[in-house]
Order: sequence, then structure tokens, then C-alpha cells
Amino acid sequence: MTRGRVVGVINLQHRQRHVYTPRQIRLISTIGFLVGAEIEMARLEGENSSLLEKLETRKLLERAKGILQRDLGIDEEQA
Repeated sequence: MTRGRVVGVINLQHRQRHVYTPRQIRLISTIGFLVGAEIEMARLEGENSSLLEKLETRKLLERAKGILQRDLGIDEEQA
């Protein structure tokens, strides 16, 4: 879990019946929280990259529009 939402599940299996000790449960939980935070960081980095790409595209379009307006003498809507 991270930021109050589930980002994944840890599934442990044994060939034979096994009862986890409280210490083992705490260790697995801690690992889960650490991995969950890393998964969230990776998701946010991907989202950030996507937004940066959209911003760069928007800047390029605005620049092209300005060039069209200047060179062709047209208004913003026409460009």
C-alpha cells in the first residue's frame, strides 16, 4: 500500500503447511510498503514523462502557429 491505496499484492506459498510468526509478518509487510512506494514512484515518473511530452508538443504547436500568423498574416483562429 502507498498513500492509502493498494498497488500490489504479495503472495507467499509453501509446499507444506506454514504458520508465519509475527516477526515474519512484519518483515513481509515492511518489504511490501517499500516496494509499494517504489511502484508509486515509477508510476509518477511515467506520468511526469507523459506530461512533459505533451507540454513539449504544445510548445511546438504554439511556435508553429506563431510562425504561420507572422509569415502568412493570418489570425490565431486561422493558424
